Amino acid sequence: MNRVFRFLVCAALAAVAAGSVFASGTTDAAPDKPAVIKWMMRWDNDRVETVAKPVIAAFQKSNPTITVEFENIGKAQDYYTKLTTLAAAGEMPDVTYLAPHYVAIYASKNAIAPIDSLLKSAKINTAVFYQNVLNFYKRDGKIYGIPIDAAACCIFYNKKMFDEAGVPYPKKGWTWDDLRAIGKKFVKDLDGDGKPDQFAIHLRSEYYPIYLKAETDHTQFDNYFAPTKYRMTEPEMVKALQDWIDMWLVQKISPDPAQTQQIKDYFMAGKAAMHLIGSWNMPMYIVGIKDFAWDLAPMPIGKTGKEYQRGDGSAFALAATSKAPAAAFRFMTFIAGPEGEGVNILLDKQQMLPAIKTMAESDRFLKPDPKFTGGLTLNKSAYFFGNKNQFSMYDPIHPLYEKINAVETSEFNEAFFGKVTAEVAIQRAAEQINKILQEGR
Repeated sequence: MNRVFRFLVCAALAAVAAGSVFASGTTDAAPDKPAVIKWMMRWDNDRVETVAKPVIAAFQKSNPTITVEFENIGKAQDYYTKLTTLAAAGEMPDVTYLAPHYVAIYASKNAIAPIDSLLKSAKINTAVFYQNVLNFYKRDGKIYGIPIDAAACCIFYNKKMFDEAGVPYPKKGWTWDDLRAIGKKFVKDLDGDGKPDQFAIHLRSEYYPIYLKAETDHTQFDNYFAPTKYRMTEPEMVKALQDWIDMWLVQKISPDPAQTQQIKDYFMAGKAAMHLIGSWNMPMYIVGIKDFAWDLAPMPIGKTGKEYQRGDGSAFALAATSKAPAAAFRFMTFIAGPEGEGVNILLDKQQMLPAIKTMAESDRFLKPDPKFTGGLTLNKSAYFFGNKNQFSMYDPIHPLYEKINAVETSEFNEAFFGKVTAEVAIQRAAEQINKILQEGR
């Protein structure tokens, strides 16, 4: 259920020109007048309680004339459905939390505003951000969001299961072929029903772009921002997708999609030796895993021989229809800007890889106080493996994304569940996606 929290937020608006105007024609409230801003998020309850509320409370100490109205919708699909409805009605919340492809979608609808001039006025040097990450939130050379994180992934592994299997821990330079080779040592039928229920790794079927990048050095399209060619029909792509699927259908080193509907996290349940996932799972593992020691390993290298890493994440965006853009922007920077309160809280929660380079590469991130890690010493440098070859798992970062993703999800799921081959699924998807691309020109 959606919960709306209203917090009166304290201190004075910094001196911003009272006549700041966006394309919508709305102007910011004068610094000495009250302003109301709406902040809409898609966080879990833990981050609402431990991040959102404290951020608003801290903001209250320095901005007494601003009221923040907060609404949280936990499921991303429901969140974006509501945002799209609000955008169409010209009622976009002042501050939203958008993945790169939705920045492209809402920017194309003029629902969010470029923030270059506000960044300049606030003297925020955008060079502090990882540039590959920042670029995911640009359209036509303009910046439409302040990124808070990079959705970096790595391999979480269960030390106890590795020790019992007599398998060395994964380390930098290992490959997907290595993973498949050791995988068989972890697969077990624990209940004697003839089917494996312990696995080497929990793979999420929808993470296939990660494997495509490892094997081919690209994802589905020729250009994230201006796609003209759907590359999935290329032989190396067809093979890569089938190899990905075969890890649960043939080698059975991962639970299949039907099994992952029953147990959401095989790693946390102690039924998978590894999990390919991002930093957002760390707080849950730190608190919830009591039966075994675990650590982090870099992503396996694919046939390209290249390191790689996810660079997409989420950014805070400003509504083009905001009646208080300077107030809303001030709040955005309070969350995600340099020295931002939100990014600092999330850093200590081990929740993310910050998009701000100096914070990500600091000892505070790499060697956190054990009180924040449940006493564990973790190899957080694993998140930096491939940082120079960052990519977006969302492809394309384009207004057509929703239509294209709907086709891929529908057709690829048939292959994920073993009903058709990867080649058949790709051909079916390509017929529809090529039409979408043609219509979008």
